[in-house]
Amino acid sequence: MHWIGVCCFWSLFVFVFSDAHNSTNNRTFIVDYEKNEFLKDGEVFRYVSGDLHYFRIPKSYWKDRIQKIKAAGLNAITTYVEWSLHEPFPGTYNFEGMADLEYSSNCSKTKACTYS
Repeated sequence: MHWIGVCCFWSLFVFVFSDAHNSTNNRTFIVDYEKNEFLKDGEVFRYVSGDLHYFRIPKSYWKDRIQKIKAAGLNAITTYVEWSLHEPFPGTYNFEGMADLEYSSNCSKTKACTYS
């Protein structure tokens, strides 16, 4: 198995709701260990996360699935990289089409998920 391997459930936490529209620089994120909670900008924040396996969904449906995740109230997505899709043979790499990992990540972070 390649040293990167299947990345053993490589967790990629991507905030679904983009904060790009908020231009203030006073944003904070604190872990309150005494109360066992997260504080985002001084308010209690709870991660509500779900899985999105980009390699099991046709690329043309990625935007739809991310919108449905948002509509369901989730604010984070976890995924793992199916490395055998990206390196089908030793030394041969594929990051196009269904294997476009960068596009998948950018599609989740921004609202500019367009198809060419």
